[in-house]
Amino acid sequence: MKDLSLAVKTDPNTTPPPPEDPGSSLNPETLVLPPATGEAGERTLNLMKEMDHILLTLRMNKISLSAMHAVISLYLHGDQKVSLGSLAVNLGITTAAITNVADGMEKLGFARRIVSSSDRRLTWMSLTPRGIAFAEWLETSIFSCMNGLSRPVGDPKL
Repeated sequence: MKDLSLAVKTDPNTTPPPPEDPGSSLNPETLVLPPATGEAGERTLNLMKEMDHILLTLRMNKISLSAMHAVISLYLHGDQKVSLGSLAVNLGITTAAITNVADGMEKLGFARRIVSSSDRRLTWMSLTPRGIAFAEWLETSIFSCMNGLSRPVGDPKL
């Protein structure tokens, strides 16, 4: 195989490309963490375990992060139905992408589409009882993690 790096001319006046994202090649089994010391270190490890549990649950159930965000967005709207276009804007994705997210949420049983009887181009989404239960589980799990971050460390008298 020919070494192509020699064929590229570099200009000393240009800035080098940014380094590769270090998070893209992290292997959790070989990740070296500083030792957990004291109460703060123990809480940090517990927080990491809780977050890992949330992410593992998402992965095992084949729930994309976009679907998770969409469920949370729908949950925050309460009992209201939300248009797919509005949901796409809330998530910062295209209308084509929201169609795939909506398909995934329906497949998981988290949401259902409601098509306008007067104009088939208008489509809304609402959460199913399963989607509400998932959103409540997420809310409890994430707030538990956040609460662990905000508790004071050490002796409160100091």
